[in-house]
Amino acid sequence: MATITRSTSARKKRVRRLAGNKRLDIQGLRAVAVILVVLDHLFGWPRGGFIGVDAFFVISGFLITGILVREGEKSGSLSISNFYRRRIRRIFPVAFLVLGVVVTTSYLLMLTSRFQSVASDAWWSLVFLVN
Repeated sequence: MATITRSTSARKKRVRRLAGNKRLDIQGLRAVAVILVVLDHLFGWPRGGFIGVDAFFVISGFLITGILVREGEKSGSLSISNFYRRRIRRIFPVAFLVLGVVVTTSYLLMLTSRFQSVASDAWWSLVFLVN
């Protein structure tokens, strides 16, 4: 029995080391949420709400709460501005890339009026005031 326990424990440690700080269970739930959103956009199923989006928000809330709690425990205080600064450093480079590709592609493939609409939407997305 001890051999099985050590083997299982060693396997878990190896998986954690390979995964880094990522929680594979959370990543799996995120994948399910994204798949639900894609299915809704492609086929209109599942009906009755934004199941994938809601799941994604719940997962994000769980992760953000954990980040804030760990920061508070580690430093003894909580800086919301530092939290957002780290998010901006992580999200903005990819956001700029995605928006740039979308605007450039729409310029090349769409009519002028539609491109102007896409460019406007991209601007509002960039400043997080879209909706």
